Amino acid sequence: MGLLIVSTGRDRRFLKPLLRSVRRNFLPGHKVMVFLFTDADVADEPDLRVVPVEHREWPAIALGQYALFQKHAERFAEMDFLYDLDADMRVIGKVGEEILGDLVGVPHPGFHDKPREKFTYERRAESTARVKPGEGSHYFRRNFQGGRTAVYLEAARTLADRIDRDTQRGITAVWQDESHWNRYLIDRPPSLVLSPSYCWQGDGTLKEFEGKIGMVPGESRAVVL
Repeated sequence: MGLLIVSTGRDRRFLKPLLRSVRRNFLPGHKVMVFLFTDADVADEPDLRVVPVEHREWPAIALGQYALFQKHAERFAEMDFLYDLDADMRVIGKVGEEILGDLVGVPHPGFHDKPREKFTYERRAESTARVKPGEGSHYFRRNFQGGRTAVYLEAARTLADRIDRDTQRGITAVWQDESHWNRYLIDRPPSLVLSPSYCWQGDGTLKEFEGKIGMVPGESRAVVL
């Protein structure tokens, strides 16, 4: 089992508590290898492989993640499943085999109960992430995603290509890589749609869900372990 984390620049402050939470709660009983893409001075550990990368400012760091995963695909050859987890997250509840699927998406907690016309898809025709009216049944958050290694790396290859095509034309999708992820999951629907519990907000807005993986976008909504 492989877990991909990109943590550079200011996001490095999230790294230690994130790794603690992964070791405590993410697929207990399974061998989990974290592949950490970082500019921090961190050494390999038995469950940690460090991939040195340079920091890039937002949104370049987010838009370049799929290309980064594709570039280092050979490192993941022994992994049966591969998941990507944002650096500003915490695994706040036990996450088990219920997340295993060929291609896995998590509905955005802010849109899980909203009609399709409220979804903030990319609408511009010039972007490869464009979603036309009438398309899409979910709006997916990008913070936690993955699936079987071959399937997810195929997604990464396609998404890296689409993002590169947009970039060459001077286009940035409205919600960067998240917009491209949503377009991809319309073209190739996920085999498993998890609940917003896996992109939970600790602000009281998701009382009907038990937090499994929590967002930590800022100190005001930080998840305390």
